[in-house]
Amino acid sequence: MLIRIIKNFTVVLCFSLLTACSSPEEIAMDSQAKGIELYNRGEYAKAELELKSAIQQDATVGDAYYYLALVNEKNRNFKSMKDNLIEAIKLKPENLDAKLRLGKVLLLLNEAENALIQVKEILEQDANNVDAKTLEASILIRQKKMSEALPILDEVLKQDPMHNDALSLKAALLMEDQNFDEALSLIEPAIESDRDNLSLRLLKIKIDAQNKDIDAVIADYQDLIRIFPEKDELKYALAKIYSAAKKNQEAERM
Repeated sequence: MLIRIIKNFTVVLCFSLLTACSSPEEIAMDSQAKGIELYNRGEYAKAELELKSAIQQDATVGDAYYYLALVNEKNRNFKSMKDNLIEAIKLKPENLDAKLRLGKVLLLLNEAENALIQVKEILEQDANNVDAKTLEASILIRQKKMSEALPILDEVLKQDPMHNDALSLKAALLMEDQNFDEALSLIEPAIESDRDNLSLRLLKIKIDAQNKDIDAVIADYQDLIRIFPEKDELKYALAKIYSAAKKNQEAERM
């Protein structure tokens, strides 16, 4: 019994000594790695604790700030997301994804000019970055500079004809000008190549609705329900469309 107690004490003592010998930088890197792994597994609350622990141990761990910003994004805490991305970029200015995300969150927070600074920095490092160009177009649209945004979107779609955000932005501009047929012809090939693209399909519904094509809206929702049968909100939306179109029997079947 005494021998077992001594062995157990020795193991605990050795572990304590190893922990004590670890530098704050090593502890921080370990917490950062655990935090990133937890984030990738979708365990965001646990990831946040590990990432914050890493930063407390060593405030120069750039990836910890970046992944903490991603957790903030999941929690829709955009102010903290902005702050953590700024720190991540200070420590790793080569992280273009952090700059892109910062640009997007700045635009969301109505800081268009600051968002544009991030775009310019990205394009200085990567002149062909289609995501940065699309963000630039978004900023110009927010600033009511449609005529400047459209050529940028055309350039992006020339580089990447299936770029989801660029397609959505250009279709929205066409809708504003009531060019519904052109907007549909723009996004329909992308929908055909990616049948499960929910955002583009919802955009098509919006175009059809603004074009007052109720039959097309109904067909759009029926397609979506076949693809996403688990999404009850789509069924409720279709039931409302049926009721508005005075198709009460169809609405009751939903």
